[in-house]
Amino acid sequence: VFASCAESSELFIWEEKIKRKPGTSHELIRTWTKAASLKVLREKIQDIKFAPEHVGLKLLVLYKNG
Repeated sequence: VFASCAESSELFIWEEKIKRKPGTSHELIRTWTKAASLKVLREKIQDIKFAPEHVGLKLLVLYKNG
């Protein structure tokens, strides 16, 4: 899982999908699909960070005004 943001103040969560390549037993196909998106109504997003793993899957969003 990873997160990205755009200048349009949208936040995206992506999830990796892994499948076996048809006709093979060991080749994998890795693709990223958008799992969620959020339009933020505040100022432009400056940065995003995931919390430490022991806290759980939480995301911090930083804005220019703090």
